[in-house]
Amino acid sequence: MEVRAELRTFAPTLVLPGEVECPRTDDVMSHYRWWVNIQWLKPEGHWVAAGETAAVVFQDGLSNWVETDRLQLAMRRATAVARAARAELAEVDRRHSVAVAERAWERARRALKELERGATPEELRLAEIEVERARCRLAAADRAMERLQAVGRNSDVPEEQAEELTHRRELAAAALDMAQTALSALKARPTELELLAARAAVRAAQAALESRRHEAAASGQQERAEVTHAREVAEDFGTEVAARESMLTTMERKANLAGVVRWEEKPGAAGVSPRIILTVVDPAVVVFLARATQRQVSRLSVGRPCRVSLAAVPEGSLPGTIASISLTSEDLAMSQVFGREEEWKETDCRVYEVMVEMERDEGTALYQGMTGHALVALSEPAEWIVIPSSCVVSRGAADWALVRDGHDWRARQVVLAGRDDRFVAVASGLSAGEAVAVLAD
Repeated sequence: MEVRAELRTFAPTLVLPGEVECPRTDDVMSHYRWWVNIQWLKPEGHWVAAGETAAVVFQDGLSNWVETDRLQLAMRRATAVARAARAELAEVDRRHSVAVAERAWERARRALKELERGATPEELRLAEIEVERARCRLAAADRAMERLQAVGRNSDVPEEQAEELTHRRELAAAALDMAQTALSALKARPTELELLAARAAVRAAQAALESRRHEAAASGQQERAEVTHAREVAEDFGTEVAARESMLTTMERKANLAGVVRWEEKPGAAGVSPRIILTVVDPAVVVFLARATQRQVSRLSVGRPCRVSLAAVPEGSLPGTIASISLTSEDLAMSQVFGREEEWKETDCRVYEVMVEMERDEGTALYQGMTGHALVALSEPAEWIVIPSSCVVSRGAADWALVRDGHDWRARQVVLAGRDDRFVAVASGLSAGEAVAVLAD
């Protein structure tokens, strides 16, 4: 099959199929809102005003469920309070442990400092005075014993008095020994071994203090995190309980905006599907939702002007602007088999949704479901050699066409100036009237 290259005015245009949609909706009734028992729904297709009742529900067994949730909420709040109290007690224990380690470190430092400094003259004088005092007490005890022995030769002396004087002398002798030992220790200089032992004790006390502080900080952070988590769990569950409590008194569901009732899912047995049951659609706000492939959407941009051609408006197209481009979960094959689900084969090519905001006068009425096409011009109209896009094959960075040369066909490189879904504009490589082979349908 062959066609003739023709010279004509051409503007590369993308033609995107789609339909009119009403994006402004109000979700009145959904399974995920726990409305599991429906008493009445506004009939589908009827008009409903803002604030008008669109559905009536009843809560069979919901009161028992809410009461159970209230008990669980009280338990979770009590758990959070108990966790906070345990955290406070643990914090007191950690502070006490750190304080004990600090006092031990201070004692070790003070002992080392005193050992390195040695005794002062005042301390030596006080130790000497203590030795003299102990000697005086021992001398007094000796004199008392001598008097007792002298009296005992002439008369009987009570045994208890003799034992008391003997004990007093022993105490005085022990006090003298201790005072003399303390004086000797003050006069003696510390040995290197004693200094090393004292310094080691300081380092050990400091390490123990740092370890206690690190453990206290780590455990305190964990305790605070657990307390925060327990409180958040209780607060989140409290929000859920409050939402369910409000359902006990909310028997009627009212529409938040005026519009037409649409049933997304037929009411029937209760379920837990997140499907919407009843929606109110505002027919005053309409847009055109076009569908585009990856190759098409790469040539589009938000804000680009276009025109919308609708089958219900045969007298002309409506001007519009691309408002948004979004990826859908639908596979490209879904739009190519025309509803034959058993023939769907995943292509891993997703369909993009292109929203077009249309401009229309008051006399043009648009309704949801009207089908048509969005026409997006890719460049300004100009005079070009135009052939069908199926006549061109790309090989690497070059484009080629099969051109008739007498009775033969010869491959010829062409330079394209633009293209759309059906035609390409040739800047060089072809002349008007030449026969070109159709390479693909």
